[in-house]
Amino acid sequence: MPPLPPATPPVIDRYRPDIDGLRAIAVLLVVIFHAFPRFIKGGFIGVDVFFVISGYLISSLIFVSLENDRFSYIEFYSRRIKRILPVLILVIVSCAAFGWYVLLADEYRQLGAHIMAGAGFVSNFVLWSEAGYFDRQSFEKPLLHLWSLAIEEQFYIVWPLLLGWAWRRKWNILWVIALILSGSLLIEIWLTGSDEIAAFYAPWSRFWELMTGCALAHITRHRPQSLWFLSLQKNWQSAIGLTLIFLAALLLSKQSAFPGWWALLPTIGTFLVINAGPDASLNRRFLSGKKMVWIGLLSYSLYLWHWPIISFIHIISFKKSISPAVFILAILASFLVAWLSYRFFERKIRYSAKRATPIVLLIACLLCILLGFSIQQQKLLARNDGIDLGFMIDLQESQDFKAQLKTGKSNDFTYYFIDTQARENVLFIGDSHIWQYIPRLLALSKNPDFAMKFTDLAVINACPVIPEVFDEVFPKCKESWPERLRLALSPNIDSVVIGGCWNCILSSAVEKPVLSAADDPRKQRALALLEGAIKQIAAVKKVYLLLDNPNNPLFNPRNFFIGSRLTEIKLRDLHKPIPLDPEQAALRNELIAIAQRAGAIVIDPLPALCPDNQCQILDGEGKPIYIDNHHLSPSWVIQHADYLDIALRAAAQQPQ
Repeated sequence: MPPLPPATPPVIDRYRPDIDGLRAIAVLLVVIFHAFPRFIKGGFIGVDVFFVISGYLISSLIFVSLENDRFSYIEFYSRRIKRILPVLILVIVSCAAFGWYVLLADEYRQLGAHIMAGAGFVSNFVLWSEAGYFDRQSFEKPLLHLWSLAIEEQFYIVWPLLLGWAWRRKWNILWVIALILSGSLLIEIWLTGSDEIAAFYAPWSRFWELMTGCALAHITRHRPQSLWFLSLQKNWQSAIGLTLIFLAALLLSKQSAFPGWWALLPTIGTFLVINAGPDASLNRRFLSGKKMVWIGLLSYSLYLWHWPIISFIHIISFKKSISPAVFILAILASFLVAWLSYRFFERKIRYSAKRATPIVLLIACLLCILLGFSIQQQKLLARNDGIDLGFMIDLQESQDFKAQLKTGKSNDFTYYFIDTQARENVLFIGDSHIWQYIPRLLALSKNPDFAMKFTDLAVINACPVIPEVFDEVFPKCKESWPERLRLALSPNIDSVVIGGCWNCILSSAVEKPVLSAADDPRKQRALALLEGAIKQIAAVKKVYLLLDNPNNPLFNPRNFFIGSRLTEIKLRDLHKPIPLDPEQAALRNELIAIAQRAGAIVIDPLPALCPDNQCQILDGEGKPIYIDNHHLSPSWVIQHADYLDIALRAAAQQPQ
């Protein structure tokens, strides 16, 4: 197909100011969620709204071009380049420059990897590979938000090629769309139940949302009455659609099984709002208002700028408490920078008629990839590289232990196991405070001098093993306890180890407590239910209760420094032990008493970690014992967590 003349780009029937207003809602939900995650807990669904809008608008343009026999791949991708790259390059270079000034060596090295991924539109795959127990928190990644842009651009590499190919063969386009949409949706629902991280980041589990917009673009042009709900009065469609979007934002949270079925709420909601048209009452009076349209026009720049600003605020704060006023200022700063980018950069380049503009932008993008590579390979060092950060780099190079585990199914529940060919089976039940011991389990399973039991792991990170009490805090864990209990009582299990971050859920003396105070009534109810569960299992199995390791922000390597990243930082005294928190010590004694009453054997990590209740920060080799406030480092676990061995050693090897 010959390229189109630059002066005559394809257009859709008429400009839709209400869609810009819908963009405003999407970006505001995301920005507010990132700045105040407890205010709108489901604000992340703004990205799903963006996906549907994008699928609708871009597919509408393609359909117009195809129908007029004027579609050009060169022109299409040139427009995408001029739309996407200008502000993206500006944000990436700004993050590289500011990151050089405030980040530590390993943080800057990871930023380099994320710059390469962002400029290469593969951020979703890189973040997917990093996700897991050893991953850093999201706010430590200034370019984390580029995952959604990557998925969108991956879609637009594939979809126009497939659509053009199907069009030339006169296939039924709606059937093509329906096939891809339904297949992607089914994959996403299946992955949400088996691997939620994959469901979130994998393009094939997210394409259905963009395809929903594509389907709407085709239906509104060719079959406007083909679906029954499209015959609803337009005002009702708009009202129902906006209600679904806001319901998703208010009802969902990080604990929800998302995307899954929940993603249908914002997706269908956006579908209905767009289909209602610009003349629907809410679309005309609310979404098409000048302020909403203005925010919508800034939405792309605002989306790209807001997260690095918020992320760097968290990083600079050294995880200290941040005033809400700071985040309000961050939002205002994001709007200011977004407007400047849009007014003087995005708009001018996007509508440039110079044929060389896409080539120049592509070269600049390749230079960003080279910049990221130089940072990642430590050819370009951070300002704070003079501080010895070798121990922090070591922590980030932990191998993917999950990949070494085998998986099994109990109904819909996925568990892991280590096959040691032993006749005795031990089951570990818990959260990430069980998961942290996997490095030692794997090491012992490969040790010919240690006869290890066949080990099953019913572990779900951030899912306490205490039933019922914390369902409102951890809703996605509600159904896991019956399956874990069923596994524990199954005939092939000989012994059970129950553990978890007891301090996280039963102590108020932690950074983000679940309880409001030490005497929170939920605590006593939780302890009683835990004792009952242990008794139930101990009646037929040998049970071990694994006590918790201490929790303290001073254990976190990210808090090993004093000073300010904006001026100068230095290491604090890491050889001075930290006294065990009294509330955590009291909880430990309560758990020991429960174990004794319920007939369980206590496994206590405290003597190894805190001799005489004085907790060490570094091990004998000068390496951090923890990777954050409360998770033990893999190297320490492998070398020193021998208190766990009593539950792992097969009977043939136990002392006589």
